[in-house]
Amino acid sequence: MHPLKLANTSRVFNRRRSKRCILDRRTSAVVRANDRRYECLIEDISLGGARLRFDGIPPADRELVLEHAGTGELCCERVWRIDGAIGVRFEKADRQLDRELQCVAIMVSPDDDRPTWF
Repeated sequence: MHPLKLANTSRVFNRRRSKRCILDRRTSAVVRANDRRYECLIEDISLGGARLRFDGIPPADRELVLEHAGTGELCCERVWRIDGAIGVRFEKADRQLDRELQCVAIMVSPDDDRPTWF
């Protein structure tokens, strides 16, 4: 089975302009908000943003940095928060190809050291 699926937007609440890819394999990351760090799982991603799941209360800050081993840092803005999940919008990339490569790196690099809470 291929690890990526494009979500059918008729079944998923979606304001994104780009198609989202739902990750079948668990992919963890860290979100930095000011001086605090929050472990999270990336549930889905598009060229414009991602949905992140947290064990507990997610960061309330608006300006965040998503850190992923395959991509480094992605500056983003929290656009919604529901229970233990947030939606983030990535800052515009200088080059579209750079953003596409960052998203592909996240999609193809699941981790084996996933948080135990998921």
